[in-house]
Amino acid sequence: MFEKSFTPKDITEAKNFLQILDSVPKDKRFILALVTDAFINGMNAQEQMNDAQPGR
Repeated sequence: MFEKSFTPKDITEAKNFLQILDSVPKDKRFILALVTDAFINGMNAQEQMNDAQPGR
């Protein structure tokens, strides 16, 4: 089974994100989650489009 390994940079970025999340009022966190999810989905879509282009 494939196990994901995380780099020190990944860990630092996750900690930074959690600090940002902690600074947002609890009743507004869902907005941050929606924006973050949309951003990640956009990045994944762009990656798939790049992979589908010939010569890349």
